[in-house]
Parts: sequence; C-alpha cells; structure tokens
Amino acid sequence: MAHYFRRNYPAEPIGGHGTIQKNINYPEMAMETGIEGLVIVNAYVDKEGHVIETSVLMGVPNTGLNEAAEDAIRRTRFFPAGKRGRKVGAWMVIFVNFKLDKKSKLKINREST
Repeated sequence: MAHYFRRNYPAEPIGGHGTIQKNINYPEMAMETGIEGLVIVNAYVDKEGHVIETSVLMGVPNTGLNEAAEDAIRRTRFFPAGKRGRKVGAWMVIFVNFKLDKKSKLKINREST
C-alpha cells in the first residue's frame, strides 16, 4: 500500500481563516464612523507556526483597520508551511475583511440622526 503526503504546502491558520477574523478587535473609531474595508497583509510565519513579521500591502489608512488586521494575524497560530516534507518558514498573503454587522450599522444610523 502506498502512502502519500503533501511534499509542499503553504502555512495555514490553526482553526482556519475564520480564526483570524475571530481575533480582530474592531477599532472603536472605525466602528463609530461605520468604516469597513479590506486589508491585505503580507506575513512571515516561521517553522514553529509563529508570525514573525507583517506588512500591509493594501489597506484603509488612518482608520485603525490596518493595525487591527496585523494584530489579529500576529495573535493567530499557524500550521507552518512545508517543503519536501519539512517544516519551513514562509511568507503568505492574508486578506482580512472588516465588515460591521447590521446591529452596529443600525446603532450608527440612530446616533447620527
């Protein structure tokens, strides 16, 4: 019987990409003003699954969203990338979507009228 394993694979958040979303602390200023957006972050995950470095590739400046995305990613543990069956450090691009729920939007609309 042959056994197969993936020789090369990217880093992956433990618990899936939803784990990053759960780690987000939505910035109060952005929440109060109804700011939403997409932040794209480049992150280096070491061979132990820790995020060592992050940089924003595209974001929403001066809102706190960029910093919140980087913070959420840094607090997330990852399964490290693999190459030829060995754990390796690797860069990965992560998309973090900031979207307010309907309750937050209703609250904002009521306060602004």
